[in-house]
Amino acid sequence: MGVKRVFKKFLRYLVPTLLVLLIIPVTGRYQSQKASDSFKDKPFKCILGLESYKNYLSKGYLSGFNYELLKAFGNAHSDSTIITLAEKGADYADSLLLDSLSVLVVPPEEIPAVQGITALFPVDSSVAWVFKSNPYKGHEIIRWFNSFKSTPEYPSLVQRFFNCYNPYSSKRNPRIISPYDESIKRNSRVIGWDWRLLAALIWSESMFRIDVTSPRGAVGLMQMMPRTAKRFGVDNVLDPEENITAGAKYLSMLQKLFSAYTDDPEMLMRLTIASYNCGEGRTLEDLDGREQSAETTAYIKSVLNQYDIFRDEEPRYKEVLDSVENTIPMDSTAVTVLLGPDGLGGIDPGDEHAGDEKQQHDDKE
Repeated sequence: MGVKRVFKKFLRYLVPTLLVLLIIPVTGRYQSQKASDSFKDKPFKCILGLESYKNYLSKGYLSGFNYELLKAFGNAHSDSTIITLAEKGADYADSLLLDSLSVLVVPPEEIPAVQGITALFPVDSSVAWVFKSNPYKGHEIIRWFNSFKSTPEYPSLVQRFFNCYNPYSSKRNPRIISPYDESIKRNSRVIGWDWRLLAALIWSESMFRIDVTSPRGAVGLMQMMPRTAKRFGVDNVLDPEENITAGAKYLSMLQKLFSAYTDDPEMLMRLTIASYNCGEGRTLEDLDGREQSAETTAYIKSVLNQYDIFRDEEPRYKEVLDSVENTIPMDSTAVTVLLGPDGLGGIDPGDEHAGDEKQQHDDKE
């Protein structure tokens, strides 16, 4: 009996000891794994693939909004944040699995259907953040979003991207024209323009969408050609601040060039807008007697009409408005978005003013 009692006592202490000895190494490995699987202290590389939404203002500016979120998340977790646009038809599943890509942002129907990949919907069901399956990374994203949503910055972001100018909405904040008003105001001073005129030009170029690309390679809000953007010190032409800054510097240069040909402020403004559309070389040819192209003429009128609208005035060129209204297809499907406006009309403007004209934004002397 004594031997049995001793054996039972031995077992009573042995089992917990063995469990502790087993748990400690496992816990240590788990902690080590969490540290290695974190987004922190690594380059945060992201692909933005929301092109299918870009022509529908009913959904708000989802690409621009998620760009800002990715940048804020990256700044909180990494010393290096790189965000690029998805290439048409590209498959990024392998890049995610190999950890050469941190996050892929796409609509739900474009989530790669492969094992080892997880998707979260941190804002609403319209946009997925996709990453290599890892509970700790998922927790990082969720924790950061919960924290970020409690800051004053988040509602301000929502206001900027979902309550700004929309020609098909009667519900908007009248004080906000675009998500980038502050940058536009600051950079308009470089040109000496009313900031609403610069906003009108940007609207005519991209409708304030950062993910617009043209067949000739122009990118972003002001449809900067990469060579021209580089000329004005741009590292990332997709970045809204850099794109607007470079575009304003380019406009300032064009204005200075054409100031040698006219003292009339109205004519100088028109020449500057024309040359931004078709290139300074073609505009100089027009000054020598060559007839201005119909596309450039329509572009100038479109910009000035939009400028009038942004000033709450009647657009000066009614024939351009009639032409646009007859060619823009309307989306009659009501779409409800968690952060955006109620169901609004969508438009599909195409890329008529996105760099397809000859020598647009070309930086040849």
